[in-house]
Amino acid sequence: MLMEPPRGYLTCVLSILIIILLTMPVITMNTERAQYDHHDGAGVRSTITDPLMKEIIFDESHRQWWSLWDTGFIGYSDLAIMMEKEGYRVSANTGSLVTNLEGQAAGDVLVLGMADRQTYSQSEIDAMLDFVNRGGGLLIMSEHEESDGSPWYTSDFLNPVSENFGITFNSNEASDADSSHPEKVIWMVTDVDVLDVQDVCLFFGNTMNLTGNAIPLATTSSTATPPNAPIIAASSYGEGRVIALTDTEFIWNGDHRIGMQYMNNSDLAKRIFEWLSNSPDAGSDTKIVPEYDLITADFFQLNLTVTGAGSITADMEGGTIEPSTINDPNGQIQFELDIQSDGYIKFKAGNDILVVNTLRSPDTNLANVLFDGRYCSRNVDESLSGMLSMAKRMRDKGILVFASSSSQDHSQYDAVFIVNPLEMPNDAQISEDTKYVLMGESYTWLYALEWPGKYSHEIRYCPMNEYAELLGLEFPHYAIYDPSEGTVNDAFRPIIHHDFGYLMKAYRSGILLNTTNMTILATGSDTAWSERLDVGERDAYVIDPVDYLSTDFSMYDDRVLGIADTDPFTNSHFGEEGTEEFTDSIISWIILSAEVNKRNGFYGQTHEFKVNTAADVNSVEVLMADGDIIKLKEGKNPGTWCGDYVVPLDSIPGDYNATIMTKENGENGFKYNINYTIDEINPWPPYKILALIVLLSCVFIIVFYAVKKRGNNSEKDQKD
Repeated sequence: MLMEPPRGYLTCVLSILIIILLTMPVITMNTERAQYDHHDGAGVRSTITDPLMKEIIFDESHRQWWSLWDTGFIGYSDLAIMMEKEGYRVSANTGSLVTNLEGQAAGDVLVLGMADRQTYSQSEIDAMLDFVNRGGGLLIMSEHEESDGSPWYTSDFLNPVSENFGITFNSNEASDADSSHPEKVIWMVTDVDVLDVQDVCLFFGNTMNLTGNAIPLATTSSTATPPNAPIIAASSYGEGRVIALTDTEFIWNGDHRIGMQYMNNSDLAKRIFEWLSNSPDAGSDTKIVPEYDLITADFFQLNLTVTGAGSITADMEGGTIEPSTINDPNGQIQFELDIQSDGYIKFKAGNDILVVNTLRSPDTNLANVLFDGRYCSRNVDESLSGMLSMAKRMRDKGILVFASSSSQDHSQYDAVFIVNPLEMPNDAQISEDTKYVLMGESYTWLYALEWPGKYSHEIRYCPMNEYAELLGLEFPHYAIYDPSEGTVNDAFRPIIHHDFGYLMKAYRSGILLNTTNMTILATGSDTAWSERLDVGERDAYVIDPVDYLSTDFSMYDDRVLGIADTDPFTNSHFGEEGTEEFTDSIISWIILSAEVNKRNGFYGQTHEFKVNTAADVNSVEVLMADGDIIKLKEGKNPGTWCGDYVVPLDSIPGDYNATIMTKENGENGFKYNINYTIDEINPWPPYKILALIVLLSCVFIIVFYAVKKRGNNSEKDQKD
């Protein structure tokens, strides 16, 4: 007797396969990523410091007219570039002069330019005297007094300081029709033999009287008015040295007609700082070039390039380094680092010393960032204008922070900081897969329109805009001015209002122009406006047609976050009200990332959103293109959010944009745009209808055979 095939069993298996086919969604991916794979490595190159780690500090706490970070025609940025390349740290003091001078060492140099009616207090003068007495250097630069009642008032501002060193500035202006500049009698051409510099030019200066141990280094000629009067002088005080000079414009950025580039003025500036720092042999042939200057890691391999040295030693604070001594090190050397706590490595080759800062890795790695230190951008070190304090805050929040003055692959980082480069970039490139934080400074224009045309001077452009324009930003030559803050000096220290609800003080802050509909993150107060920075405006400022009413301090989109001031984030100010909170918001913007996955299933089309945020974000919503708002749920891990959007059946196929909106601590948060695609929606395609018919047929067959089998069994039981 032949056995009947198990038709019910085969049908059941077929039914299961069809059910799997129906219920298994067809998954397609349409992902916009803003989160990148974390990686080890890429560190940072810290500052190439001077042989004795000496720092030049320009005081800008009394509204000095010419700024060290000003890359415009009348700024001092070219001087900063030159002295950094000579091996000095260069900083600007915009905080407490008394406090900041306490931490300075012998050989450091303080520079006093012309202040705008901001007299130094006795406590500040005492701090300067103590600084020089301990071995510090002091450069005092004055200006002429005009016959019609000058705005400079040199004697009021500088003489209370300079008289302590036997130097008194006169309220006059020097001129020499016979032996001075062939075109302008008020431009003094002279030699400074003591410093071994000839043919330098001071522009429209005054003279001084000397007493005590002060000596002249250069004077007017016998035919000048006044004749044989000192215009450059030197003095000593305790262990320190002092130079006084009757012009502030000889170190302007300028061009071939005035400033640093004219005659041998740059050589004079260099010799002055070498003498004041007591390091006349600065800048030897030995060069130490680290691949990275700031490293955040536990273990790291650091490459160092050394030339011209007989040996190199390495001492590490906060860990261990191998090897510690290398003889004949010319070429590239690799060091093994074990970073156990925050510290630094001091490399020494001959008389050259270089410091690489090291930070211990955070417990969690949320992102890694690079401070691009090329083109004399701001250093991430412990100097007054360095940004090491900000870097430590970021590390404490789970960010691996690096910095480099050499070329690095930006695509290897979640975000890259570009902080007020002083040199024009020759290859300003950006990575499509990286976020950028651009931090700039205010800068002046040369009478904006008047001087370039009248005197055929060269117009200087802002190096930061080489990057900004690639990312849809613009840093114009304006500064936020808020008369409600009190004095003119305080008016250029506006209070910044952050969109998240807190306040922060800025220092001679620039502004940003919103050229691409970016989201505003922070602005000045309602009483502030943006003042055009021209060389000719010295009196109390009033709003005029060339000024801007807007005071946009910071703005962002998905790729770039711009900030118009660096001072609040430097070591001398970090920790003041709002600085840490502002930094935390930058971190939140860096971490914010999203992806969307599209699923086409039996039930239609669904988009699944996954968002990564900072841990202190307390809600995330997604605004869809059709106006629907999807509230995401937080995952098991802090800062992870997800949720689904079921596409309505009547949606039109196409590409759409959704906006992710976060809230931090109950306040406003960031917005992030992400694209998604809706395909043609047909929840019942023909193959599914056919499959359903087959499924129902199989079910019918199964039921039919089951009933039939039960009937046959019943008949058999009755016969038995």
